[in-house]
Amino acid sequence: MTPLVEGIVAVLLVLGGLIAAIGSLGVVVLPKFLSRVHGPSVSITGGLGTLLAAAMLWFWHTGDHFSGREIFVSFILAITAPITAHAMSRAWLRHHPKLALDTEDQCED
Repeated sequence: MTPLVEGIVAVLLVLGGLIAAIGSLGVVVLPKFLSRVHGPSVSITGGLGTLLAAAMLWFWHTGDHFSGREIFVSFILAITAPITAHAMSRAWLRHHPKLALDTEDQCED
């Protein structure tokens, strides 16, 4: 394996780890539920997508064949993470109707 490919894989792994760590930190630090839902959604799509790109590049160069599994997993995660975050947000808004009305008033201003 060439040093260039190893360097690209290393950069992608570090970048994916940082994105996932920042998303996880958002769950702990952000004050409200609706803002905390956003962190894992972004870290799943960005962080894991970058990690899967690194895995795809690594196995393509070490195994001499292209594997589409990583693309499929990235596609599934990119679709399901925002849908899950949206469903959790809607459930929270339905469970807290007074807060939902306050949120709508703030959005209209």
